[in-house]
Amino acid sequence: MHISTCVNEDGSIWINFNAIGKWHYSPLPLELFEKECNCVILSNQEGEMFRDAKLRLGDIEFKLIHDDLFGNTISTHNHNDVSTLENLAINVAECIIDLESKT
Repeated sequence: MHISTCVNEDGSIWINFNAIGKWHYSPLPLELFEKECNCVILSNQEGEMFRDAKLRLGDIEFKLIHDDLFGNTISTHNHNDVSTLENLAINVAECIIDLESKT
């Protein structure tokens, strides 16, 4: 599993993680964010090769973006939320790796 964090020119912060493969066939990742991590799904847009969901964890709002070509990204504009969101990405990635190892 690999997690990387970068700050973009517009001030947004992207946390990229690679544990989730092509998940547009299944709601599993969003279910994990919702059920295992207590996130609330505020919106969800799906396309053929991407998903763009807005979620909330407590008072932290963030975007979860999946693109088949570029991978998985959590996006925020609040630098204070980065540590929490990095841990969230790790937790979800570990859940998925664990589930995949059982199949």
